[in-house]
Amino acid sequence: MKKPAHLFRGAFYLLVIVTLCMIPFAMAQRVTIIRSETPITITITTPTPTPTPCASVGSWTEQAPYPIAVSGHAVASVAGNVFGFGGIVNNTAITNAYKYTPVTNTWTPIASLPAPRGWFSAVTDGTYVYLLGGVDQNFMTTATLWRYDPASNTLT
Repeated sequence: MKKPAHLFRGAFYLLVIVTLCMIPFAMAQRVTIIRSETPITITITTPTPTPTPCASVGSWTEQAPYPIAVSGHAVASVAGNVFGFGGIVNNTAITNAYKYTPVTNTWTPIASLPAPRGWFSAVTDGTYVYLLGGVDQNFMTTATLWRYDPASNTLT
C-alpha cells in the first residue's frame, strides 16, 4: 500500500517546527545541584534604595537659537565652542556651518562644507572636527571624510 506523500511532508514539517521550538530550551544554561553533606543556607534580602544625588541641580536655560531651522546636522565641541555643520532644510542638504561661542551666546558663520551634506556624524580629537558619511543633495549615502580645523577655519 502506497503512503500519501503529503503525510510524510506534514510529519517532516511538524518535526522541524518542534525542533526549532526546542532550540531555545536546549541553549539555556542549566543549573546543576551538587549534593553536599554541609547544609547551605541561602538568605535573600531586598536591597534598600539609596537616593543618588544629582551631579548638578538646576534648570535648562534656552540660549541663542541656531541661525537656521535644520535637522540632520552634525555637531561637535572643541575648546569650549560648539560647531554645527550642514543638515537638511526643506528636504535639501545644505553646506552651511556655524560656531557657537557660549561666552557671548552667539552663532557665527564658519567655512562652508565642500558639498551639501545631511544626516552625518561629527567627532573631535580635541584639535580637529571629523565629519563622516551622511547623504548628499540627492539623498544618496556617502563615505566622505572631511576634517575641519577650528584654528584656521578650513575644511580638508
